[in-house]
Amino acid sequence: MNVSEPNVSQFMSANRWFLIPCYQRPYSWDKKQCRDLFEDMVRLYRLRREHDPMATHFIGSVVIQRLPEVPSSIMVIDGQQRLTTMYLFYLALYRVALTQANSQGGGKASGDLTLAGDMIDYADLAKTIEIEILFEKKSSFSFGASSKHRFTLTESDQEALDKLFAGNEAEFVTDSLLTRNYRLFVDWISAQENMPLDAFYRITESVVFIAIELEAKDDAQLIFESLNSKGLKLSDGDKVRNFLLMGFNSEEVKRHYRELWRPIELNCGDALSGFIKYFLDIKRGREQSNSSLYMELKDYVQGLQRSRAPAVQNQVTVAVLDELLAYSVLFKQMRDCSYKLSAQHDTELSFGERSQLQKALTKSLFNLQQLPYNVRTPVVMQLMMLHVKNQISGTELLEAMKLLETFLFRRWACGWQSRDLNRKFQSIASKLVPDVNGGCDVMPLLKRSLCSADEGKCASSMPQDAEFVQALQHRALYKKSNSKNSAPLKYMLERLENADSLETIPIDSTYSIEHIMPQTLTAEWRAELGVNAVSIHKEWLHRLGNLTLTAYNSKYSNSSFAQKCTMEHGFAHSSLRLNRDIAEHDHWGRQEMEQRTAVLVAKALKLWPYLGDSVEKCAEHVSTPDPGPASVHVPVSAPTPVPEVKDEPESFDYCLAEGDLDLTGTKLRGYEFMGQHYDASNWVQLQRDLIPLIYQLNPERLRSWHQTPWGRFNVLELFIKSSRLDFPIAQKRPNSVFEIDKQIFFCTHQNVLTKVNILQQLFELMQIDPAQLTLRLVRSKGQE
Repeated sequence: MNVSEPNVSQFMSANRWFLIPCYQRPYSWDKKQCRDLFEDMVRLYRLRREHDPMATHFIGSVVIQRLPEVPSSIMVIDGQQRLTTMYLFYLALYRVALTQANSQGGGKASGDLTLAGDMIDYADLAKTIEIEILFEKKSSFSFGASSKHRFTLTESDQEALDKLFAGNEAEFVTDSLLTRNYRLFVDWISAQENMPLDAFYRITESVVFIAIELEAKDDAQLIFESLNSKGLKLSDGDKVRNFLLMGFNSEEVKRHYRELWRPIELNCGDALSGFIKYFLDIKRGREQSNSSLYMELKDYVQGLQRSRAPAVQNQVTVAVLDELLAYSVLFKQMRDCSYKLSAQHDTELSFGERSQLQKALTKSLFNLQQLPYNVRTPVVMQLMMLHVKNQISGTELLEAMKLLETFLFRRWACGWQSRDLNRKFQSIASKLVPDVNGGCDVMPLLKRSLCSADEGKCASSMPQDAEFVQALQHRALYKKSNSKNSAPLKYMLERLENADSLETIPIDSTYSIEHIMPQTLTAEWRAELGVNAVSIHKEWLHRLGNLTLTAYNSKYSNSSFAQKCTMEHGFAHSSLRLNRDIAEHDHWGRQEMEQRTAVLVAKALKLWPYLGDSVEKCAEHVSTPDPGPASVHVPVSAPTPVPEVKDEPESFDYCLAEGDLDLTGTKLRGYEFMGQHYDASNWVQLQRDLIPLIYQLNPERLRSWHQTPWGRFNVLELFIKSSRLDFPIAQKRPNSVFEIDKQIFFCTHQNVLTKVNILQQLFELMQIDPAQLTLRLVRSKGQE
């Protein structure tokens, strides 16, 4: 490599064409970075004029590599943010000079003196910038950009720069950072009264940087990783993109970006990092050893390349990109519940059978989405991939997804935590990858894996019938403080409603959970329940026997049982059999709820059957007080040693997307972020572990806001500072402040409500879907 120290004017005025590879992140400097650069140049001008005529200002490093196939062209590997910003500065200076020349007839302006004392010729200044910096008229080469300037940016930025160069304000791309920063430079240059216009151009001759020019043999990716430049840090997604595309020539980069990487980004949206993790789960089948997904993916790809000759290693990279694209299509279909049967699949089925299978697969994907366990994602993706490759049939895919439904629903119904599931599902996903002979015995593998406990950890297995029945009979399935719980609860009631029906009743978003015995115990309901009304209400309110679905929840309110049955759209007139069955009773109390529970539990055992071998025969029956002819006895298998949920404080999940909830008096047991479970025994540990994870997803966004706060993130401003000493509490409790990154500190000293508010604002600021965070909580005694 060759290392030099050119000034900006010298470097950018050379007869070069600058290519920003399409795999680089888009232009991302904001007002703060631009303002710093502008003020540095103004200070440098004053320093050279008043104290040190030889003073210079260093702005970091630039890494470039010449493209042998394109003469006079360089590819910018690192430093594109600074170079692009300097180009915007020159373009703004050019436009201000043109404006001055036109307003004064194109001649020299009297009274406006340069450093040498001569009057400024604005037209000449504009012409100099145009020829030396903006474009070179003598060169006939172009990278294919529609305009004549010498900068080719990423696809998302090119149009905005072309429009700026063309100069028609009406056509500027207004929401582009390029446009915003260009206009800022125009305003700042125009408003600067103490610095002559041509001095802005001359001062760039004293702005220097380190230029590292790589030879073809140099490892551009290794050098790229090791740089600690002044610019904004790259996210894992940026690094993955650079790593996968950097080894190709310019034409290959464009093609692979357009045909492979860009579709991956579109398919994954803001869940790109999560998708890469799921892909590695499938390929590696273990916990990722490094905190950086980028390093994990790099290690995976290089492991594949080591077994191949250097000449064909790029073929390995293309194969990985092809795989990522194929899985990203399935990832999107899974999230959208839109899996499609292609013409090449399940050809033995008739048109009607294929149509029914299509509907069933879509419905099963939707059902899985209602259950609060993202750990399922790699397994579902791999099952779908087996079907895409015709290694399992569509019927087998549907059966496999229903096995997952049953496993996850039973665990939700029993209130079992998701800890230990991540490792289990990673292992299952990797085992579902066919061997070299194409073999993969899916159903036995799934049943065996889902029903077994990992390394003796019973909590990672499927709840057997005893635990399942116990939970459905006695657990409070509805959580008043947790609206997220309504999704799996609605799923359960919808399945129970349509279990034996020839005509399926669609349960859409208009339906909500209805308490037959209402949450407010009125005088009429006290009379309905009898002398033990208070204890019955407390015991049975949120249990299965007292819950149903209705599209008219607000109309029911706290009405009496008779009114709920006979009113317009009441239970007796409902389209749901669940509600019409309720209306057959003349009275509603403990006995009726026990009877209804027994009926629904019997259905649940058929809908979500235990997947393991029936080693233990049904040794007893779970009986209820005799309710009359409709009495049902539910057979269950003998209990096995499992965690006793009922003797512990009742646990619940809180998803950050739910909004504000009073979590005072709760204790933290762990959390799930972007599909991965983490242990955390208290709120401070959560903040110390989670906030750095969030920061690493998009460091430049938090850093840019932190340096110049913008938006309505008022709570964050109180607890994110540039120095530990900015927090008075740090004097008394130094451990209450920790460093997120260089010159970014966070204070953990606040109450639970504020901690939740901080997380909500942080997720909004970082543009992360709050549904990606679920807290595992228990409510302290006396807080129910």
